[in-house]
Amino acid sequence: YARNFPILLPSETQAKRIKGLVERIIQFYKEGKLEQDIKNVDYEIDQEVYKLYGLTKEEIKFVEESLR
Repeated sequence: YARNFPILLPSETQAKRIKGLVERIIQFYKEGKLEQDIKNVDYEIDQEVYKLYGLTKEEIKFVEESLR
């Protein structure tokens, strides 16, 4: 499925938001933060990517179930 999936470029605002979240995860790993803190930020990144692609709730559910 991913082979036919388009690669979208985020807006400047979206790119900054995602970059900031990734930097938080990197910092959390360096600081030995709790796994739950990292999962929370990872969830935020997922939400930003879903917004970028304009996914519906049903599409998000499909993606998340496919990754389990």
